[in-house]
Amino acid sequence: MSEALNEIVKKALELKDMGLSTSDVARELNLSGETALWLTLKPPKKMKKTDLYIDISGLVGQPQRLGTLASSLADLIREQIGREFGDMVVMNSSEDDTPASLSVARELELDFVLMKTLKTEKGEEIRYPSTGYPEISGREAIIIQNVISSGKGAELCIKRIEEEGGSPRGVFCVVNKSDRQEIDNVRVHSLIKVIKIGP
Repeated sequence: MSEALNEIVKKALELKDMGLSTSDVARELNLSGETALWLTLKPPKKMKKTDLYIDISGLVGQPQRLGTLASSLADLIREQIGREFGDMVVMNSSEDDTPASLSVARELELDFVLMKTLKTEKGEEIRYPSTGYPEISGREAIIIQNVISSGKGAELCIKRIEEEGGSPRGVFCVVNKSDRQEIDNVRVHSLIKVIKIGP
C-alpha cells in the first residue's frame, strides 16, 4: 500500500478503536460505507470497486481559506438561483458542514439553520433542525455539504426539510464524488465534480 493509503487506514482504525460505527468512520473520512468497512478489515482485502478519498482539511480548517470557500459557494448559488433570495435559509447537511454553511449564510446575508444528526431508538440516522434557530416552515432551503459521497446525508436533510414544511432549493457542495446530479428531485451543484473513469 502507498504511504497515503496507509495513513487513511491508520485513521480509519483509530476512529473504529474509539468506538465509532463504520458509517460514522465513513462520514468522518468522506468515504462510502463499503470503503470504510474495507479500510477497517485487518488486513485489508482486495476491494471490489474503487472510491476516492477527498481531504479538504486544508480548506475548511483555516478561517481565511474557509471565507474564500464560502465566497465561491455563494457565487455558485447566485449563478444557479439568482440574486433574489427572499426568505430563504441556509443549512448544513451534517455537523461537519457547519463552518462552511454558516460562512455561506453570512456571505449571502441569509438566516442559518443548524441541522443535527441524530439516531432513533432503532439506530436509524435522521436529521433534525436544532431548536433556537429560525423556522424552516414555508421557506426555501439551501443545503450546504462539503463532500457528497453517496448522497445519503443530503437525502435525510431533504426529507426533514419537507417534513418541517420547507422546500429544498438545491444542494451545494465543494466536491461531488457521486454520480448524482439530483437527490430526491433536488438539483446538486458542485464547485468540483469528480468523474470516475474505468472499471
